[in-house]
Amino acid sequence: MKASEWLQGKTLADLNAVELGGRLLFPDTIKRCKRDGSFEEVPVMVRVPRQPELLEARVQAAELFRAKKLDRDRDQDVFEQFETLCILSKALRDAKPPHDQHAPVEWLISGEPGKGYDLPSLMEVWEHIRVYQELIDPRITEPTTEDVVAAVMAIDRVRNLSPLAGIAGSALDSFVISMAVLLASYLRSKPSSPSSETSTPAS
Repeated sequence: MKASEWLQGKTLADLNAVELGGRLLFPDTIKRCKRDGSFEEVPVMVRVPRQPELLEARVQAAELFRAKKLDRDRDQDVFEQFETLCILSKALRDAKPPHDQHAPVEWLISGEPGKGYDLPSLMEVWEHIRVYQELIDPRITEPTTEDVVAAVMAIDRVRNLSPLAGIAGSALDSFVISMAVLLASYLRSKPSSPSSETSTPAS
């Protein structure tokens, strides 16, 4: 199930989010596969990462890369995965107060017995966090006709795309499509222009 489908129709109240130190924490679970093929669920809390944590995660990923003697240019996709896991380690919190960091990234990716989680289970929680981020984004996410018209007029006035800065990334496609529909409707409503074809003189 996609994360957007998993969250569809839910509000902050439905998600039982709690506030701690000015941050919202969302209850979630990490699924760990057992020997019999079933899954056990490890309860955690997660928070949407902020910019300082994103920067710290990038530095941490670079340090891990150097320690493992990997080439960042050649293994860019692996670096991006390391960076995601570093961010995730900062977002994962213990289920019980005081909701400390659940585990350092070295533990999450460890291959030692009794340590770490399978990558698919971590990526599932990562997708949840991305949806949580959209949920708490104060920018416009569902454009109305009035929103689209206002954006068009603002862009016309300033002659750049800065008015779109207040629109969430997930809604930009909707805005652009709505602008195109609006323009197409206007053009269709105008009287047809005279035909450019010239008549052939009768012989």
